[in-house]
Amino acid sequence: MGVEAGEATFGRFNLEYSVTDSQEAARNGKSTTKGNGFGYGVVAGYKYFFTPQLGVRAYANFNHTRGEVNISNGTGGTDTNFANLFNYGVNVDFLGNFLSTENMDIGGFLGIGLGANSLTGPDIKNQRNAIKQSADTAKQAGANVDVSTPAATFDVALNVGLRANLAKHHGVEAVARVPFLPATIADLSIKDPTSGASESLNYSVRSTWSLNVRYTYSF
Repeated sequence: MGVEAGEATFGRFNLEYSVTDSQEAARNGKSTTKGNGFGYGVVAGYKYFFTPQLGVRAYANFNHTRGEVNISNGTGGTDTNFANLFNYGVNVDFLGNFLSTENMDIGGFLGIGLGANSLTGPDIKNQRNAIKQSADTAKQAGANVDVSTPAATFDVALNVGLRANLAKHHGVEAVARVPFLPATIADLSIKDPTSGASESLNYSVRSTWSLNVRYTYSF
């Protein structure tokens, strides 16, 4: 048992930018653009082994991804947009050792993380402002409009990887993380009070997967 802290020294992330249009949903109305990025993170928590082979740990994480996606500019070309994706939350992993000696443990882990995502950056701000301007234009035309640009959205992710603990205190881990939920840039809903016609748009960025190497120290 003991306190454990670590840093993800290198991370590789796959990003997905999506625009979902309710009017086009029946005809696959989701526009998706893939991108990539690199990031870093820190973790801190507590672990406990029931036997030399089986244990559990709970920890908090804070990760930052700097990514880019190429988005159509409406003139036949694309613009490169950058985003800062921050992920923070709590995690529970089940630990299993394939090999356990007095000075070395080698094994794997499987767990789940719950937390939140936040998106920042000039390109994200510009897109949110453009969406708000579209909402204002629709309002001036007499439509009922609802627009939101949440500062944070809920996140659920799967954690899986391999770990090695050396000389009791030093650990190295290869970690794969698969988030299930996107980070929302904006939600826009427009309804014509006369005809009753409505349309809703969701703009989001999701880290579809990430791979990183993590160093940990057990106190």
